[in-house]
Amino acid sequence: STPTLRAVVCAPLATLDPAMYTSAGESSVLSTLFEGLMRVRGGKTEPGMAKDYEVEKNYDDTVTYTFRLRSSAHWSDGEKVTAHDFVYAWRRLVDPETNSPNAQLLSMLAGFDEAREEGDMSLLGVKAEDASTLVVTLSSPCSYFLDSVCTDPAAAPLREELVEGNESFALVDINEMRPWRQKIRFTKMHSCGNDYIFIENFDNSITCPESL
Repeated sequence: STPTLRAVVCAPLATLDPAMYTSAGESSVLSTLFEGLMRVRGGKTEPGMAKDYEVEKNYDDTVTYTFRLRSSAHWSDGEKVTAHDFVYAWRRLVDPETNSPNAQLLSMLAGFDEAREEGDMSLLGVKAEDASTLVVTLSSPCSYFLDSVCTDPAAAPLREELVEGNESFALVDINEMRPWRQKIRFTKMHSCGNDYIFIENFDNSITCPESL
């Protein structure tokens, strides 16, 4: 039989788009489906999709984080997770056209205000140095960047080719769900001897990264 994740939430899930979640239930399920640069284990923050990172304080008081992604990080269809997936997801999150309720999560990034005001997401302080290296520049030091921003589901990577032009990539069929005890069907993945999951019943249109 197909493995099933039973999630007890306080209201029907409206979306499983990381940029658009607003409820604790959606956050909880998204945290199971997606993993960001960092993750929380046993109450401590540790590298997630990133295998390591470096921090550099710049002369103008900006701070640059360089994250190197795990070579084993891949999506459930076998494609590698790349730095571009993070760049795309973060730019999409900040873009006013997305109208994300979580856009301010990245307000500490250099160029945040300019990118939103001018509608030019290339001004945002995030770039892919290469396929496995993500460079993030903050406008000033931020004590909670690693612990709260890099672990938030809204900052998870997304595959551009699966999201663009596919408005239903993360919609939930509300008619199929019931409050308090919602039953959502998932397919199990395997990684490093542990079992992980990704959504099966959305016409295979959402693909989630394996936790490592």
